[in-house]
Amino acid sequence: MEVLTYRIQELSSALKIISETGVAAGVRRIEALTSKGLLKYYDDMEKKLQEAAALVKATPNQLSDKIRHLQAENKNLHSELESVKSKMAKKRQWEMYLIRLQK
Repeated sequence: MEVLTYRIQELSSALKIISETGVAAGVRRIEALTSKGLLKYYDDMEKKLQEAAALVKATPNQLSDKIRHLQAENKNLHSELESVKSKMAKKRQWEMYLIRLQK
């Protein structure tokens, strides 16, 4: 733990841990970004956030609410579609029954 503490103190003040995995019993591998790598990471994330917001016609601050709204709307439309399919199938069965009666 002393080595890790020393190494972190050598790094810039900004540190972003991007992954942590166990490599052996009691041994963890930590991958982190600092300095230019960290700035590039945040720039990339900002671009992705802006792109996602634009796709749903929202601002980045509104993105979570917009996604929840779209999920709810999608669920309602799916339910409505299943209901219409069911009604159409019942109607078709009734039509087939009437056709058989006419023969």
